[in-house]
Amino acid sequence: MNIARQYFANLRSGLRLAFFVPTRMEQIHASAPMLLLLFATAVLLHFARDFALVGPGGTLMLFGLPGVLLYVPVLLAAAVAAAWIAKRPADTLALATALAALSLPIIAVELAISALATGANLRIGWPRWIPWTLWQWIFPAWLALATAVATIYLLRLAVRLSSVTTVALLVIVALPLGYGYRERTLWMKPYDEDAMQKRQQFMAAAAEDAIYQQPKLLARALDAIEPGRKGVIDLFYIGLGGYASQDVFLREIRSVETMMREQFGARGRTASLLNNPKTVMDTPIASVTSLRTVLKRVGEVMNRDEDILFLFMTSHGAKDHKFSLELWPLTFNELTPTVLRAALDEAGIQWRVIVVSACYAGGFIDALKDERTIVIAAAAPDKKSFGCNHEADWTYFGKAFFDEALRDQRELTKAFALARAAVEAREKKDQADTHSDPQMAAGRSMEQKWDAYLTQLSGSVAQAEVPATRTAGDAVDELVSLWKLSEVANSYKLECMREMANNSPTVYAEKNSNYYGAITKDMPQWPQVVAAWEQYAEDYCSSTMDAALLYRAYVDAWRQSADQTTVRTALKFVRTREGQKVLEAENRVAILVNAKLTNLRRGPADKATARFQQEQARLNVEAQGTGAKPSR
Repeated sequence: MNIARQYFANLRSGLRLAFFVPTRMEQIHASAPMLLLLFATAVLLHFARDFALVGPGGTLMLFGLPGVLLYVPVLLAAAVAAAWIAKRPADTLALATALAALSLPIIAVELAISALATGANLRIGWPRWIPWTLWQWIFPAWLALATAVATIYLLRLAVRLSSVTTVALLVIVALPLGYGYRERTLWMKPYDEDAMQKRQQFMAAAAEDAIYQQPKLLARALDAIEPGRKGVIDLFYIGLGGYASQDVFLREIRSVETMMREQFGARGRTASLLNNPKTVMDTPIASVTSLRTVLKRVGEVMNRDEDILFLFMTSHGAKDHKFSLELWPLTFNELTPTVLRAALDEAGIQWRVIVVSACYAGGFIDALKDERTIVIAAAAPDKKSFGCNHEADWTYFGKAFFDEALRDQRELTKAFALARAAVEAREKKDQADTHSDPQMAAGRSMEQKWDAYLTQLSGSVAQAEVPATRTAGDAVDELVSLWKLSEVANSYKLECMREMANNSPTVYAEKNSNYYGAITKDMPQWPQVVAAWEQYAEDYCSSTMDAALLYRAYVDAWRQSADQTTVRTALKFVRTREGQKVLEAENRVAILVNAKLTNLRRGPADKATARFQQEQARLNVEAQGTGAKPSR
């Protein structure tokens, strides 16, 4: 019989043994070349799985080969041990061949299931009903048990030897293959620099600079919250964006904060907590601890009998009503309705408006509702909400409630009714399988408090924040004061901090470990270098991006560029409704332009810096080689 026939005969025998069908040793065709051929088949099975998932555009990755071949010495050790226990060393090669053959069907089943579970083409997702621990051990256990049963059949072992052999082979086979992760990828997509940069971006929260920066950001946010005013109802706003992998939550938080500040009188009394890799250097992260800290600060500076907290939370939600806080690779404590209620009560905040935008958000209502609280949820306790798209500016509910209803109807109950109808209409239009069914629980006392606040808000005259040096009756001063220069300056400062972070000691030390001379990252002085740099960056950006400086620059520029007639014409226009819209747009554009400029000039700036560093390094080498002395 030629080797091809022997090979297929062994495959048939292996299939029987893998499923515990008795087989005789005479049916096994053993030889060293046959053993190598069977092991090579296992390698081809792994490659075929990877090729089916990746396609022809992949690249060979040999680093996965040790993980694929780990089972080879394991099966050989099992064959040697079984033959020694049975005192039949002459059958070692035949037994090893049989074990190699029976392993192939088991490997094929495992690879097929893993391909179905992870293959994007079939889109069935990971089989979550299988616990990871069980999934990790099920195939090694099957292989070990099949190996033990096959050995008993082939060597015709007595009962006493059968039990000993089974225990031995379960230990020899199952433990090495089931304990720990084995990388077995042989064919994968080529290196994607963009994808790698995205993966590195999502590590931003664990970067050294971010770890040191976050406590400062939280302290800065707390310090920026101004106290409430006696005899006046003040509105305090806190935004919590929990899910880092989709920018829609970031956009919602920022848009609602702007609305609360500009349209609902919360200027100077807002704070946002965000989980997003793009904001770890300028905004405190969203965690249970940071939320408790901000709530405590608000409770301390507000007049608790008068002032109102508006808390907006947006993220994903779960059926057990856990609000998702996610910023990989960090882990956070769970935020549940009970935890949130306890944090609010501990802070002593009495008047509350709470909006939760997430799937199953209605689960927060029962725990939070009372006479002094309005709770609004984007979905019923057992329903999903929609619109969590990475590219979107709003979720369905966020768009309907904040961007549409609340802009025209400031009474929360009426705005919610409008938003609920809009969400239902949109879900019907999109032919959603289920409807989110937004919920609201409004305490009567809180409704009256909100009405009183709206009356106060509509009766007050908004005073623009201008420096004390403003000249009375000067049209230029009055015109410039209408721009939100404090917000523009703050955005400039944040972009400045981002750019400074790209030139931090850590970044330079990674490029050149000797950049700071005798001080390296492993030395005890290194944290002091980092701290000094962070203080320098904070001082530099605060001084160069100051709102007062920006104000004076605008005033001087207007005075040099336009006469009083032109200025008065501009002032008259921006006081109109259309002019207000243009002014708001210009403020947003000023902020966006600075951010876009930062991104656009980063590439050329990095290249220029790299060229300088290369020339610096070359000159250092040259100076060291020639022994040149400094000139006088």
